[in-house]
Formats: sequence, structure tokens, C-alpha cells
Amino acid sequence: MEVTLAQAEKLVIDVQVAHRLIVAYYEGLLARLDSVSKELDLDFWYWEPLETSRPCRSSTQPSRNWSWDMVPLYAATHIYKRNAGKKLRVGDVAICFDVYAENSFENEQRRKSGFARKADPLKLPKGEGMVTVEVYRCISNSNEVWDDAWHDTGAPDSKQDHWQDVGHGFMSRSIQIKLAELIHRPEVLLSSLRGLLAEVIP
Repeated sequence: MEVTLAQAEKLVIDVQVAHRLIVAYYEGLLARLDSVSKELDLDFWYWEPLETSRPCRSSTQPSRNWSWDMVPLYAATHIYKRNAGKKLRVGDVAICFDVYAENSFENEQRRKSGFARKADPLKLPKGEGMVTVEVYRCISNSNEVWDDAWHDTGAPDSKQDHWQDVGHGFMSRSIQIKLAELIHRPEVLLSSLRGLLAEVIP
């Protein structure tokens, strides 16, 4: 269908407003994650997209890649940690914040909706903003290097509400909150995480 000039002008304005809102949202979200982590004496480690790739390199033609790659923070994990050194030590902690602007963008949900390969942004079902937080606590000293052990460590079953052995001396469990709740009152999440870090692991 041909787009009229008036429609095109409105589209451009909508895009301008949308991008400003997105940037403001990112600033607020990242500031809250940093603030919660700082209160827990955790340092930023790394982040990565959960469902997409990072935006393509400068030498790659953007149109050849998935358009969703251009918004990597739409669904991304942000990882912070506190460790005594390069090797694993009792008391070391890592926390992953898996943030989905819409949980309908999760791979499993996309498949159920018939968008396994191409998630049409105008047809993808509306979802809910969710944050899954995975807490990892090291309970035994090891000569393993943090990075090597971490990337071979499993993930906790989100359906279980107890500490789980995920390998390499780590015990882990996860909690889930609505994204809006994190934005509104990050101190609630902070309180929950403090409680988990203070728990005695059997």
C-alpha cells in the first residue's frame, strides 16, 4: 500500500518520539540495575542479548541481518559479580538480571505464536515486561578460574523455589518480578536479593 506524505510525516514523528522514549527507558533501567548492584557490593561484569545478536559490524550491510538485532536491550542479560580473586572462593557471588521488555519475545513464546524465525514487530502478540533474576553463590573454594567455571555453570530451574546445585561449587536460585515493579520500586528487589544472599544454604 502506498504511503501518503502526511502518513510518512506522522510516521517520522512517531519514530522520533519512540526513540526518545526508548533511550530514556534504557537510562532509567540501567541506572536501577547499577544502583541495586552497588548496594549489594557487586561490580558490573558483562551484558549480552538474550534472543538476538549484537548490532552488526560496520562492514556488514544492516539489511542483511535481523532487524531486531538493532535493539539488543529489548531482551538482554546484565551480569554483576563480587569475587575475591581470579579463582573461586566461598562467598563469591554473581547475579544475572534477565530483562525482557516483552516476554512474548522469548524464543519459546515466539514459536507458540508462529514467529520462530521472523518476529514481525507489528504482528507479534503483546507481552509483559518481566525480569528474571538468577543469584549464584559459591559455596566451596576451588582452583578453577572464574571465567572458565562460569561459562560451564548451569542455570537454575525457575520453577523451583529453593537453592539448586548448578555445578562448579555454585548454588543458585531465581526470582521473577515485573519490569514495571523494578522501575517503580527497585528497593523491593534489593530487599529480596539481600534476603537471598543472607540465607543459609543447606
